[in-house]
Amino acid sequence: MNNLPDDGERAALYQQVDDLFESFMDIPFPSGTTEKEFQGQCLPMLDAGIAGCVTRMVKDRRPELVEWNWARDFGDNEEPTTMLNYLSSRRADLRGILPSLYAHQLPYFRHLEQLASVTIALLQS
Repeated sequence: MNNLPDDGERAALYQQVDDLFESFMDIPFPSGTTEKEFQGQCLPMLDAGIAGCVTRMVKDRRPELVEWNWARDFGDNEEPTTMLNYLSSRRADLRGILPSLYAHQLPYFRHLEQLASVTIALLQS
């Protein structure tokens, strides 16, 4: 896998990640979210894990990072994994709790899920 967009589709995915990330950074973290867990998920840690992966993609343009202990770096006790696997797992966790969130939390976490999905598509390209 190359570390730079090499065709129109990958370039478009990079642009979509960039645009989503830029707009995501303007959305405030929902109030009252740090005090609650949903279905055993700590929302700030889930947010940090997904945003950390996306930040790495936006800043470094390095989808070839395949062996990095994302789980350890974000407080989970999992074995080293690929960025794709880690991000896919966190997106699945997020999708599982979206129906349980409060209305004021949904815009932020839906945007985070969309950002994760586009980043996953980029990693798979």
